[in-house]
Amino acid sequence: MGLFVRANGAASGLPPDHPAVLSPVGVGFGMTDLKWLAPVRVDDTIVFFTEVLEARPSGSRSGWTIFHRRNSARREDGTQVLSFELRHMAPTS
Repeated sequence: MGLFVRANGAASGLPPDHPAVLSPVGVGFGMTDLKWLAPVRVDDTIVFFTEVLEARPSGSRSGWTIFHRRNSARREDGTQVLSFELRHMAPTS
């Protein structure tokens, strides 16, 4: 999760009260179907994938989008080690 947050880090050059600065990765509504599928070793390199299944404007918060994502992580050899689905609201870019 820390890697995900750092990869979607705070925007630069925006006013300090801009939604992307206050919450660069948005607000989570929950995670489902979390599966640890294979062990991860100390020297493994992990690649994280995210697929947007749905994106729609928030009906109550202007400038924000509600996302439904499917996420997974794989070792370099292609073995899937993690999967989960996530719903969250993030600033519209």
